[in-house]
Amino acid sequence: SSKLKEKSLPELDKILRFLQQDTATKIRIIGHTDLTGDLNFNQGLSERRAKAVKDYFISKGIEAGRIKTQGKGSSEPLFQSKKPEHNKLNRRTEFEIME
Repeated sequence: SSKLKEKSLPELDKILRFLQQDTATKIRIIGHTDLTGDLNFNQGLSERRAKAVKDYFISKGIEAGRIKTQGKGSSEPLFQSKKPEHNKLNRRTEFEIME
């Protein structure tokens, strides 16, 4: 799913506070999926996940131009495994400071 989980909000809010304090920083949000399912679906899902985080930050007052998004689908898993515990870790969103 690309819907933000309530338990993710405290971590997102840490990044939000950083962005609010350092108003010149630009970031990239990178969405990932696990290794199950269709490659095209996973690509779109990872893009939607990254966009959901971007939309959250924008709703909190961060300028859209400071945030880029990218979906990696299942192309960069942390684990080359479809075990449930590995799938959970492969489904993630990462942040990269661009400038």
